[in-house]
Amino acid sequence: MFGTEERWQAWLAVESALALIQADLGLIPWEAADAITAACRIERLDLGRVRQGIARTSHPLMPVNIDLANTRVPDGVATDLRAGAARYEQVIREAGGIDVQLLGKGAQSHKGNSNGA
Repeated sequence: MFGTEERWQAWLAVESALALIQADLGLIPWEAADAITAACRIERLDLGRVRQGIARTSHPLMPVNIDLANTRVPDGVATDLRAGAARYEQVIREAGGIDVQLLGKGAQSHKGNSNGA
């Protein structure tokens, strides 16, 4: 009842319910809500890919909802920051833009600014 796959299915049920509520409020089309609901079934997941994603990211939820093969991150150790940023911009252009962007807060409370506030 409370196994790993059951927990994943519960998370997917929340995603489905959210989509239906958003459609009811007119935030997304009903067709999108129906597609999301249809996709929110554990048997539609590649469970091996999800487990690998969790092992790689140490994040138990993201690999359930996001195919990490479709994600891109900038080179955090680039020695030439301008060239690294230019490469990342090119990757974004080649992908057709950004659909969803997740930003994190660093261990020293950095939020994309240089003062740490």
